[in-house]
Amino acid sequence: MYQSRNVVTFPSLPMQLNPSFIRRIVPIWIFLCLLLLDTFAAHGAQPYDNCAGAILIPNDQGFPYTTFDLDVSQETTANDPPLPATQGFDTNITRSVWFKFTPQDAGLYTFSTGPDTGTRFADSTIALYTSPSGQCGSFTLFAHNEDSGSLRASISTNLTAGTTYFIVVWVGRLSSPEFVGEEAVAKESLELQLRVSKPAVPANDTCADAIVIPSNLTAAYLSPLIDTTLATTTANLTPPCVTNFGSVASRDVWFKFTPAASGSYILSTGSDTASILGNDGTLIDDTAIGIYTLPNGCGQTANQFACNDNGLGRAVLSANLVAGTTYYIVIWDNSPTYVPGETALRLRLSPATKPFAETGPLLSISSTGAVLGATVNANGLLSRFWFEWGSTTSLGSTSAVKILFAGASTFITNIAVSGFQPDRDYYYAVVATNSLGRATGSTNTFRWNSAPPSDLVYFPEGTGVFQIEFTGSPFHNYVVQGSSNLLNWVDLGLATTNQIGGSDSAFLFRHAQAPPAAPQFFYRLKLP
Repeated sequence: MYQSRNVVTFPSLPMQLNPSFIRRIVPIWIFLCLLLLDTFAAHGAQPYDNCAGAILIPNDQGFPYTTFDLDVSQETTANDPPLPATQGFDTNITRSVWFKFTPQDAGLYTFSTGPDTGTRFADSTIALYTSPSGQCGSFTLFAHNEDSGSLRASISTNLTAGTTYFIVVWVGRLSSPEFVGEEAVAKESLELQLRVSKPAVPANDTCADAIVIPSNLTAAYLSPLIDTTLATTTANLTPPCVTNFGSVASRDVWFKFTPAASGSYILSTGSDTASILGNDGTLIDDTAIGIYTLPNGCGQTANQFACNDNGLGRAVLSANLVAGTTYYIVIWDNSPTYVPGETALRLRLSPATKPFAETGPLLSISSTGAVLGATVNANGLLSRFWFEWGSTTSLGSTSAVKILFAGASTFITNIAVSGFQPDRDYYYAVVATNSLGRATGSTNTFRWNSAPPSDLVYFPEGTGVFQIEFTGSPFHNYVVQGSSNLLNWVDLGLATTNQIGGSDSAFLFRHAQAPPAAPQFFYRLKLP
């Protein structure tokens, strides 16, 4: 049921601007334009915009080597070599950056702008060139890539010791102004990092070299970050849980764990393996985890204890382990071929505990229901969660119950509740339980306000586009209706929070259709 609020009428004729207002605002815009022009002139293209200023990648230190953040917003493509003939889709590239590398040792090298870097734009293209004299001049294409798994480019290729290679990285089409519009590019930081690595066979590539996990775990264990590019599958294990079409358990690495205490443990290669940086955890898209016992040691028959493939994602496994028993943990990349820039693997192992539950903010509200938010984690065991809520801090009412399947991922979720009165505070808290205990989040409040919005402003934004801005109650749903005769009203849509204003109380609505041919066009707001 809709509750009608005050009708707001606006003329459909163009808005007349006050001349004195124009006199005040024009000097400000002139000042801002001059400031922007001065900023661009001061920045300009950097020396690394062309071959002569190419950034030198050192060859006398350990790999991986990662460049500092490079602002490429003002770079050009002047004097760049021609694009590879097989480039295909990404021919509208812009803003190139040059690097120069002369490896001391021959072998496989990876050049990445992918998820293992701090590159902060969506699309990149990368190419390696050589020249007869090792100097800027006549270039020969050596290798190139414009999409290595993600839209960001990365290359793995064998290089010759003592040969000079020129690496050119471009901002790709999906990050260019011609594709997404200048406003979107302004919001997207055009920062580039190039990561150069020399992959080696992982130290824990075999059962005999398995990384030993401490037995007495009181908190989560995080393994070192492992590059699986050159990992092998010498044990020839075939995990039966890998069943998706096209998936092949490949390039495995080994761990060894003898728990001091029996109980449920969580093994994860998911998002919880990364720190706040986000790119130092597992980057392989599809992994599998197997747990084995080897009574007679490495090289003998392995008895599978548990296995998880997690579909087409990173595996998470919960298993009940027995104190004093030695378990071998094997993790695979399920892709037959590795993806350069996405070969990092990290294992997280922790004892299962009671679930984690944190009460979140109100997500939306109307007279018929409120959507309450929460952050939860099953912490390895099958769990359940719900909201308790009511008109006092004693709560008293219970929402629907949702299942949390055994796992180690923390995620944001929500449940809707209904049956409350307008203009009255209500309290709520999330609750989660499993066999190891109960967790209750903090108590938050919500209220459905029936008061009409205020501070309404209307103005034409362009040909046939009109914008309404107003102040309302945070997270409330406001339906905008339109009419040309005050008799027949049409729902135009929901107003959204005006993020430009930086306030949850600021709302806006854009009517992108020209009003009908009538002297007046009217708008009104309703609270559903």
